[in-house]
Amino acid sequence: IKNDLRNELKIIEKYSDEVCILTHNSKDRHQDHATIFKSVTQTARSHRIICFDIPKYEVEGFTPSFFVCLKDDIVNEKISHIMRHFHSQIGKKWFNQDVFSSCMMVNGIHANCKYAEAFFIENMVL
Repeated sequence: IKNDLRNELKIIEKYSDEVCILTHNSKDRHQDHATIFKSVTQTARSHRIICFDIPKYEVEGFTPSFFVCLKDDIVNEKISHIMRHFHSQIGKKWFNQDVFSSCMMVNGIHANCKYAEAFFIENMVL
């Protein structure tokens, strides 16, 4: 699977240096997420790679290096999208609107705004 994923990711090389890749972070211990992170960082070495964190049971030590403030309508749209499209997570205690809203509120404290997304810059080529 790893080689297949890397081959698919090589498509990125056809694009200019304007490509910015969002992926799971290096501390994510979920097997699929760790595989995606490793494949992205090995394949797209000359591209901007920005990592995100997701709520989960384990505390993994994600340390964001920058934040993006979000308006209420974007927060509501994002939460609606997550609830609509991640059916495999339904029934898990952490998979609810309050958790997602709360995560963005905590990130907002760090960014001095109401809501924010947190990211880590893995690789930045300008």
